[in-house]
This record gives sequence, structure tokens and C-alpha cells, in this order.
Amino acid sequence: MVYDAAAGENKMDSPPRNIFPYSKRLFPSLQTLPSICLTFAALMFAPGALSQPLAGGGLLAAHGSSPQAAPSAATPSLAITPAAIIVQVGEPQKFRLSDDQKRPIRDAVWNVSDPAVAEIQSDGDMATVRGRARGEITVTATWNGLTAHARVTFIGDSTATLQPAASDSDWLRVTPDIVGALVGESHLLRLVDENARQIPNARWSIDNSAVAEITPGPDATLNFRAPGNATVTAQWQGRTAYAQITIYPGASLPVGTRKWSVKELPGFATVKIMPAVPSPGGPDVYVREEDGCGRTIVRSILEDGRELWRRLMSRGNTQTPPDAGFGTPAFAAACTLPPPSSKAHKP
Repeated sequence: MVYDAAAGENKMDSPPRNIFPYSKRLFPSLQTLPSICLTFAALMFAPGALSQPLAGGGLLAAHGSSPQAAPSAATPSLAITPAAIIVQVGEPQKFRLSDDQKRPIRDAVWNVSDPAVAEIQSDGDMATVRGRARGEITVTATWNGLTAHARVTFIGDSTATLQPAASDSDWLRVTPDIVGALVGESHLLRLVDENARQIPNARWSIDNSAVAEITPGPDATLNFRAPGNATVTAQWQGRTAYAQITIYPGASLPVGTRKWSVKELPGFATVKIMPAVPSPGGPDVYVREEDGCGRTIVRSILEDGRELWRRLMSRGNTQTPPDAGFGTPAFAAACTLPPPSSKAHKP
């Protein structure tokens, strides 16, 4: 899973995702994720509220109806609602097109950026998108020469299988591993090992000091100087992890921009994102990931995408040793063992 934080008209102060993050402030009614991502994917979404699965599927209760009105010839822009959302593969999600006066726009041409990931069907000022596979797409609506976009991340399919050959470095992570920010802002990065333990003495570097500078510490601090892209590298005990940084000009991020993202663990897929009870220094969201053997890991994510802790909550149908560290050969091999035998019980 990837939890995203997508920047939209209404920014969340609180997460992924910056999946995403997915915020208790913007989405106070989040109960389940009908279906990232954390690419929690901790998130900054457009207007709406995460809720129980809607009758029509999807996460944001942003639907409604209003009389059709003839758009003004002076209409400067269009908008798709919701502008960014995370949806489970197979679940339908409705989108609405309107002008800047909130009037519905009919007869638009709708399409998706990757038909292999999702299909779309339009009906008046609405369009329904249904995911075919995990991934990210852009939904585009065009009308009278004007265009609007929305970002959709599909998560939670059941095809995840553990990668037995995953190396230690696959489990060493910079969190968040993708950051989008404005010139003049700053962001904290945290290096964690396979058990989400903070690595306070990592060696940090950045390949483009013209756009950002990095200050090492228990959590490294990024300060953004100029628009551009950079790769942050963290090294520890011969192992390496990376984060990708994009800095934008202007006073606000482009709509749909990913503010931060946290990748799923090797072989695991996100099945639920749950808001945390607000507490000083506490997590913003909990992310539940499962692998092909039914093992469940819960990850605790702060509002800026840094991982706080992770726990093995269920061993599924495996014989995973209770003390097996994530990413170890014993942890990987347990998924290839036959499930524990069940004993018959007499009444």
C-alpha cells in the first residue's frame, strides 16, 4: 500500500496520505477503508469525509444532487469531486464535475490515465470509476476546452504474496519515502529498521543541495530552498534506503500533489486505514497490512508520514515464530510452510 497525502482545496492540518496525511481532522468519521497505501499513501484530500462504505462505493461522502444550470460563458475553471481518494480494487467510486460556482457540468468527456488499472463510465455530470488492479490513475474530465483532474489510488486486492528473498535493505525504510513541498517549507524524515525502530545515527545525504539541504539528527530535517527534485539517501550498517523529494514554487501545491507517501512492506498489501485517537506525539493513523498467508501487521504513522511503530497482530495460517523479526529468513520462510494442522474435536 501506498498512503498518500494529496493536496487539494481543503488542506488537512494533521494520515498517509501530508495517505494519506489521512487526517482525523478532515475525516473525523473514518471507520473503515472500503478499500493505500500508505505509493498511506499518511493525506490531504479535497472536500468530503471518509466514512463507512457508500452504497455506490468509495471513501468520501461527497455526493449529492443539484439542478442543472447553464454554465456561464465566463466560467474560468472546472473541478472534479472528490479531487483525490483511495478506493479498494473492485469497488465503484463516483465523481462529479462542476464549475467554480458549484454548478454541475453535463456532457463532459471522461477518461482514465491507465485503463489497465481502472475503467470509467460516464452518466451526465457523474462518472463511475472501478479499479481493476492496484495502482494510481488520473481521472480527467474535458468540457468546452476546459479540463479537470482527480487522483485515485487503488489498494487492498488479495494478490499479495510474501517475497521470501526480500533482503534486509528492503525492510530498511526512510519514512516518508516521498515528499512534496513548497519552497521555504521543511519536513522531517525518519530511518527505521525492519521492526520500525528509529535509527538515530544514520548517515544522511542529498544529491541536489541547490534545491534542499538536510540536517542529520535522530530525525533528519529537510529545508527546501528552490523548486526541483532531489534524492535523499540514508545509510546504516552497510544498508541503504532512499526518499524522493519534489519542491514546488508558489504559495500552494498543485491540486492532486502528493505531500508524502509511505510504501507498503515487502509482500504486504494495505487493507484498512484507521484514525488514531488524538494524543501529543501520538500517531495520526494506523495502517493494517496483510500478506498472502493471512499475516497482519499494523503500522503506526505520524501526521507527517514518519513511522512510529509496527506490530504483528496475527500469524494467519503460518507458524511464524513469535520472536521472528520482520524481514528475517525465519519470517519469510514461515509463509512457505503448510498451515498448522487442525485437530478434530468431539462434541
